[in-house]
Amino acid sequence: MAAAGRKSRKAKAGSPDLGKAAVLLCAHGRSDGGEGAPEAQAAALRARCRFARVEACVLRGAPGVAETLAGIAAARVFIVPLLMAEGHTSQVVLPELLAQAGAAGGRVTLCRPVGVSPALAPLVVDEVLALCRPRGWRPADTAVVIAGHGTARHEGSGSSAALLAERVAASGRFGRVAAAFLEQAPFVADALHRFRPGPCAVVGFFMDHGGHSADDIPRLIAAAHPDAAYSGAIGARPGVVEIILDSVREAAGR
Repeated sequence: MAAAGRKSRKAKAGSPDLGKAAVLLCAHGRSDGGEGAPEAQAAALRARCRFARVEACVLRGAPGVAETLAGIAAARVFIVPLLMAEGHTSQVVLPELLAQAGAAGGRVTLCRPVGVSPALAPLVVDEVLALCRPRGWRPADTAVVIAGHGTARHEGSGSSAALLAERVAASGRFGRVAAAFLEQAPFVADALHRFRPGPCAVVGFFMDHGGHSADDIPRLIAAAHPDAAYSGAIGARPGVVEIILDSVREAAGR
């Protein structure tokens, strides 16, 4: 009886059905047309050898959603949005693109966006601690800014960043934690001014090292709090592959 139980648990852990499935990582797109976090995360996921195929696509640019799906023969495809919020893009734009691509009949399963995962908070905590150590900052004296894009056009667009800030604050490791945005209040520049002088760590609530992460946030830091340290885009970190795996397992009901 015990042996049968062990066999059952082993079969579930091995997820044989998922081993025949494909995973498609879908990002906004890159204005420079180059490779970035989506391709890196896809490569990391392939290295796990958990799925029959892993590909990356973008909502704007190439490779697109429809053309990439058309090249995948797997009977089941899990699409993981490499997006930081559960908003207009994940709820409207992506489903419309899937409908246009004829992704029906149960072949395609849309997973939750990476940015809403509770597992993102421990990654942020680790990033901030890594910024504190070489600078000799006491974490308890350090303020943390979760810096995202935001938009006033869609209600609740900043909710994911705000919830992440709450989760990081709940760790009890840091002095103050706040979410701030480029295109909606509270603004990043205001948060940086509020936390000066003193140790301040800024974490980019972005999926990739695009213009907002590589240019806009460093420019604001230089103007508002030159002593602040910046982690870059959290979505490009290696630990995000585990969040992607969790998203697929959740969608598969495992």
